[in-house]
Amino acid sequence: MTIWLPQGDPPDNMKRFWRFMLRKGLSPDSLSAVQFSVFGLGDSNYPKYNVTAKKLFRRLESLGARPLVPLGLGNDQHPAGYEAALDPWALSLWPVARQAAGPLPHGVPPPTIDAASLVQLGEPKYKITLLPPHSPMPSAAVATAGAPPPAQAPQAAEWAEAVAMAASFRRVAATASGCPPQGPPPCQDSTHAAQSGVDGGANQGHTTVYGPWCPYFARMLRNQRITASSHFQDTRHIELDLGDSGLTYEPGDVLAVLPRTPPPAVDALLKRLGLDGSQRVCVEPAEHNAATAAAAAAGQPVVACGTVRALVQGALDIAGASPRRYFFQVLQNFARTELEQERLAYFATAEGRDDLYRYNQKEGRTVLEVLSDFKTATPTLEWFLEACPPLAPRLFSISSSLKQHPRQAHLTVAVVDYTTPFKRRKRGLCSSYLAASKPLFHDRISTTTFTTIGAGDGVHSGLGQLQPASTNSQHLVSVGSQSLQQNDASSCAQVSGLGPIDGASAGVHQQQCMTSVVGSSHQSLDTSGGMERKKFEQQQEALLGLGRGALASHGSFSGALQQACGNAHLSGRCCANSDGSHAYSNGHPITTSSGNSAGPGATEDTSVAVRGSPPEEGKMHVSKAAQLGNGFDHVPAQLGIGAEHGAAQLGNSVDHVAGQLGNGAERVAAQLGDGVEHVAVWVERGALRMPPPHVPLILIGPGTGVAPFRAMLEERQAQAQAAHASEEAAKGAQGPPLPSGTPAPCSLFFGCRSRAADFYYGQQWHELQDEGVLLPPPHGLVVAFSRDQASKVYVTHKLREHAAHVWSLISGSGASIFVSGSAQQMPANVVSALEDVAQEQGGMGKEEASKFVRQLELTGRFCVEAWS
Repeated sequence: MTIWLPQGDPPDNMKRFWRFMLRKGLSPDSLSAVQFSVFGLGDSNYPKYNVTAKKLFRRLESLGARPLVPLGLGNDQHPAGYEAALDPWALSLWPVARQAAGPLPHGVPPPTIDAASLVQLGEPKYKITLLPPHSPMPSAAVATAGAPPPAQAPQAAEWAEAVAMAASFRRVAATASGCPPQGPPPCQDSTHAAQSGVDGGANQGHTTVYGPWCPYFARMLRNQRITASSHFQDTRHIELDLGDSGLTYEPGDVLAVLPRTPPPAVDALLKRLGLDGSQRVCVEPAEHNAATAAAAAAGQPVVACGTVRALVQGALDIAGASPRRYFFQVLQNFARTELEQERLAYFATAEGRDDLYRYNQKEGRTVLEVLSDFKTATPTLEWFLEACPPLAPRLFSISSSLKQHPRQAHLTVAVVDYTTPFKRRKRGLCSSYLAASKPLFHDRISTTTFTTIGAGDGVHSGLGQLQPASTNSQHLVSVGSQSLQQNDASSCAQVSGLGPIDGASAGVHQQQCMTSVVGSSHQSLDTSGGMERKKFEQQQEALLGLGRGALASHGSFSGALQQACGNAHLSGRCCANSDGSHAYSNGHPITTSSGNSAGPGATEDTSVAVRGSPPEEGKMHVSKAAQLGNGFDHVPAQLGIGAEHGAAQLGNSVDHVAGQLGNGAERVAAQLGDGVEHVAVWVERGALRMPPPHVPLILIGPGTGVAPFRAMLEERQAQAQAAHASEEAAKGAQGPPLPSGTPAPCSLFFGCRSRAADFYYGQQWHELQDEGVLLPPPHGLVVAFSRDQASKVYVTHKLREHAAHVWSLISGSGASIFVSGSAQQMPANVVSALEDVAQEQGGMGKEEASKFVRQLELTGRFCVEAWS
């Protein structure tokens, strides 16, 4: 039995065997004495559906082995899952395998092989020993405990014990199944190990290798909703601090997150099974096998020790995943009423498979919910451990580049929240946990809402209602010789620059802007016009102490600007008009420190206009003055540091904040750190690998599928910045000019429902386009807003619409194509669209176009990462 991976690679534990099977020295009759059977587990929504099982079956046949039964292919897209194909395949296998085994020993009756016998229980896989209170924990269990999160994290000790118990139990489960326990790699590779020179040597001497055997507790820096509050989908931008863990990653890698089961669910499960959560236990394999013998010989006995509560919370998925059919088979043997026994027995058979699907998987019932429905079925802890789904880590595509965000990993997480066919609300275990977690930093900026309609329509409303503050407490932040009072106010809307803000209807953007922001600069404001729009915005960014690109080219912002020349104050709001001008509207006179008028027109209820270039038709995008770049869009805006000092460049790591902002910021960070969530994580290699910088990229990512492409584009941005710096450094050097190392530009095809609701990272895409990382309009950023017009439009429509451009990149420039998103029809539809492009632009027939796309897959130029 083998699983299938999206790119057609064999699973890790099969790679060595597969290399042996592919040796050229094997003769065609090498396995002539071998009989075999193969069953594959796959997902038909992927292009390379079950390719591993198919290759293995063909290779065994080519070496002379004889199949017992035809190849079996399980499909997760079937309503009943892979078991729909497994049941008939297994029933056909057992009689043939029994016959091939030869005669039984004398006196041994032949086994009964039918559907009923297949659901009978044997002996449990695990042996559980109760430990007396205060007994010492075995050294094997201590070794996998890892380091607990800092003391300020809520319930830190309890969570650390649960994570350690989960790591230990994974080793026990693998060994009980006859597999070698997973542990650190023999050598520290670049994915998980500390690099001696990373971040200026901060990680030198670091020896811990983090993984499933020992997760790292990453402090949550930021947790922000990037969809409109009125939108049905809650999507979060999460930033995690990797600290000095040494964890590194490449664009396309994934972050494994261990979900945290809510304590009330753990309490309910313990009460339902009559278990004492404080009871300390040791769990080990019930039978000795080659894996346990190897572990014992190495002096590493496989055992998991801890409290029952830690075991349930860290190792078992009681409130997330739906149990498999085997769980109902186990419950049947513990039910005490005839009605429950009959129903559970029916669910455990092939005949009851469809009804089980409607009751269980389609309704998303959890283990805890099933136990509440079958109230008399109370399995022992040994059997519950064997039948309950393990708490598997959730894998999220990393949406950041280490080059742009050292020691950080960003995630783009859509919170799972839906209603079942029987109107039961279901929420995802891990996504809900992350969304509810407290970050280190919060947006503490009072916000004002402006409304603009379309591009070039000017301003249609004045100041909106000020968002209420959640608290009246204040912090004093000292920066050099400056100080200011920081209102501890959190708005009901987000200030980010990462996604859209609420819109009353399609095309209406309510833009949140800072109020009472103080900045200083020795530059004077040119009020006579003639200033280019970008120069104007750069000056305003300098006045506000913001990083480059913090303000968009269009939209509205409000604030108080302080000019160091004469200390003139200009307070109020600024809006971009249809002709590109920016008007400061002020309800109060503008005066200097000497009491003189600041200038003509600076009187009550008047405005000062600065002329700029008009916006391009249809190019207006959401502007948020609070976007500060580098993941810190919530702290420095309130510090008002002069741009001439360069203090607005805050770096990318929380570890650098205190040093660059002074002791005051350190005190604020410490105050905000109370109760900050520490997420158990490790890095795993993803399915997507970036090509060299000179290869153009076609990125197709609807929804949260855009996450790995944000990482890729930030990586290309960092490569371009490094190339530019090298060219600048070489200008004064003697000798011939160096060839340009600027990366090839990219095209991003992004799909969402509405510009106003879920245009993830919209402003960042425009900035990347301005910098040349994305191609200029109309091909660099191609967005399909499926609900912003009468007929639905998806990324596949846009691929066909831009067929000539797509074909020129593929055929003329050797571009690589990456697809990421839901496995529900999207990957297959993209393949179909690319085949249409090849037919239309390449003059190919249908079959030739299909072969062309398959060849792109085989050569690694067409890669898909999708999930069900």
